[in-house]
Amino acid sequence: MDNIEKLRQTGTDQRTRFQQASALLPFKAASPVATGAPPSQSEPGHASASSDQAKAPAVVRETYTLTPADRDLVKTLQARAGRHGRLRAKSEIVRAALRSLAKLDEVQMIAAVDAVERVEQGNHSRRKS
Repeated sequence: MDNIEKLRQTGTDQRTRFQQASALLPFKAASPVATGAPPSQSEPGHASASSDQAKAPAVVRETYTLTPADRDLVKTLQARAGRHGRLRAKSEIVRAALRSLAKLDEVQMIAAVDAVERVEQGNHSRRKS
């Protein structure tokens, strides 16, 4: 007689043990083992690597020219976010600013864009003559 048959005869199988264990948890977890259902792709923690890559947002690497004052402003905003437990990358600060700018009406958005001084495009300090 194999171990599974022994467990079935004693009235305790693996599913019952998992159900008992999950009853002790402070939250209700409906795991595939406890319910007897196979893991599905839609359940968190059961997604395959290919579906994780499919769900990740596409990113594009861009380069922008900032004045030293703008660069310092980004660093200041990073520090402010960090004081609230939200350490953010420079790109996340810029993306948050873009979303805030997008929420403005046309007049406010144009006024904000006009308030930024124009700078020469590109990094001329790295170019060779």
